[in-house]
Amino acid sequence: MKKILHIIVSMAVGGAEKLLAAVILALPMFDNHLILLSNHDDTLLKDIPASACKVTKLDFKSYKDVLRITKKVRKYIKENEIDIIHSQLYWSHIVARLAAKKNAKVFNTLQAINSKASYEVNKMTLYLDKLTYKKYHHIIGVSEEVLADFDKWVG
Repeated sequence: MKKILHIIVSMAVGGAEKLLAAVILALPMFDNHLILLSNHDDTLLKDIPASACKVTKLDFKSYKDVLRITKKVRKYIKENEIDIIHSQLYWSHIVARLAAKKNAKVFNTLQAINSKASYEVNKMTLYLDKLTYKKYHHIIGVSEEVLADFDKWVG
């Protein structure tokens, strides 16, 4: 059975979190693992039965924690022999890409147009996306507009 690791900052009440819970429940053919980068606000975890997914909580608080958390995720991937890495939301994408080995199967689900919310406000978010994104990573967008925006800014 293939092992898939889902990474998200938290399971607070939001669209990305609801979508991730639905994805996990829709993939019973995988051995699902979930890493919550933050150790707080797990409201929607109640929607995922314990039998459907192994959950691990880390202590991500800010961008300053990225390298430390990436090391923990990389170790988790190796120890659990993860086949596929799926992430939701910006910081989870960055950690997933940095933690994955070269040519790993990495899927990033984009929820929103980042150029307006992130790239124009803070150029560092754009540089991190460009630095970590590789052509062999897979981008899933909630709409064609979201995908076009990512392609325009990140490539």
